[in-house]
Amino acid sequence: MYKRQTLDNGFVAYIRLPMSSITESVQISNKFLYLIACIVIIVGGIVIIYISKQFSSPISEISAIAKKMANLDFSQKYVVKDDDEINELGKNINIMSEKLEGTINQLRSTNIELERDIERKSKIDEMRKSFISDVSHELKTPITSIMGYADTLLEEEYDKETQSKFLNVIASEARRMAKLVTCLLYTSPSP
Repeated sequence: MYKRQTLDNGFVAYIRLPMSSITESVQISNKFLYLIACIVIIVGGIVIIYISKQFSSPISEISAIAKKMANLDFSQKYVVKDDDEINELGKNINIMSEKLEGTINQLRSTNIELERDIERKSKIDEMRKSFISDVSHELKTPITSIMGYADTLLEEEYDKETQSKFLNVIASEARRMAKLVTCLLYTSPSP
């Protein structure tokens, strides 16, 4: 290669360089730059993968803990390593987990108490029904006797002795009913 240039002072400068050495130097430089570029890309890729795992690993861990919490499993806690936003989120997940676990345990114990109360109420209701049935049965007999003897006395005329006998039965059955009612008033079924 040949180059001619006139300088400011009027002199002419001639430069002559062999093209083959320049071409060779350019080719070596290009190969070296390609090699450097490949190394930078590979190292950069490894660094990017490492850094992205550093960021995504805590997020994946928090996500796994949240999934367990959704299934009411509060056993796993996030281990706080640094003081950044992701670890702050992990701390808050731990706090939420503890509060949810406490609330759910309280709800479970309240539910057990409610079930017991419902069972007790059901037993009391059954006892009440049985009590009313027994009382009805016990009162039905004397009432039927009183009504029968009273109707008989009203329908026909009887001698004094038969009337007295019927009235004694009516009075006896009335006393029996009064005794039953007194017993019922002072005795109540226990749950």
